[in-house]
Amino acid sequence: MASKGIIDKEKFDSFYIPVYGPREQEVREIILEDGSFFIKEMHMKGSASVEDGQMRRYGSASGSCGAKTSP
Repeated sequence: MASKGIIDKEKFDSFYIPVYGPREQEVREIILEDGSFFIKEMHMKGSASVEDGQMRRYGSASGSCGAKTSP
């Protein structure tokens, strides 16, 4: 957009949206916390981002789980 003149380069360079990618253990703890669900399998997918010249890793989770049933 900046290269096409739609916005100023300074505005483009200053635009920042913080992103938080939880670790697998954090996701697992939240799901299991109240005891209503179990995790059958979990897959973490990472993506990389460069900020201030530093490579940072972000992740997302996918998998399958189920609700626990009462006997």
